[in-house]
Amino acid sequence: MRAAIFDLDGTLIDLFDLHHKTFQKVVEKHFDLDFTRNDLKSGYGLKGEEIITSFLDREDASYEGKDLDAIGDERRDLAIRGVDDVEVLPGVVELLHALKTGGVKLAVGTSARKKMALNVLEAAHLLDFFDDVSAIDDVGRGKPAPDIFLHAAKNLGVDPKNCVVFEDSRFGIRAAKIGGMKAVAVLYGSHQGRKALEKENPDMIVDSLEHISVEKLQALFSI
Repeated sequence: MRAAIFDLDGTLIDLFDLHHKTFQKVVEKHFDLDFTRNDLKSGYGLKGEEIITSFLDREDASYEGKDLDAIGDERRDLAIRGVDDVEVLPGVVELLHALKTGGVKLAVGTSARKKMALNVLEAAHLLDFFDDVSAIDDVGRGKPAPDIFLHAAKNLGVDPKNCVVFEDSRFGIRAAKIGGMKAVAVLYGSHQGRKALEKENPDMIVDSLEHISVEKLQALFSI
């Protein structure tokens, strides 16, 4: 293991409530529909525009003539303005410190926009841990395509086979596996449940980052 790549929301911090409020607001404004927490859970880990499109398709709602990119930008602006005090999930700081001390390169690989990711990491006092922050606007495709994680590995100068990815969503785990990386599923901040994550065949499942060590991670690469 030479590098560890972390998803942001649900893995390092939890912004689910903030994201739900912003999706709910723009969907109600532009489509006069109710966007529930379950609607967000079903697409968590995808790009914002893809979450909205999937929701509208399920509702059989027309979005002809609507600029979904502009609506997505509006939602992101609401989310950025809503970032204040960010709660770091259990075990995060301890694990990042242990990895950093052990010479492992660290990156964030997120479906969020770069500006949002940097603001959140700074608010959470985590930014200084990371050698790279790769976001959706750095690549052409979002998860479950592996592009974000491969971009991070390239920036770190590490072969994907020597990287481990930490994820709370099935789309992120699938992206890591497609990219040839080890994948650790983290349940604590996940809104999709153990069974959904197990279907993606992660290399390890942990209740939280409190329950993992550098030694356990290194052991994944000897299998």
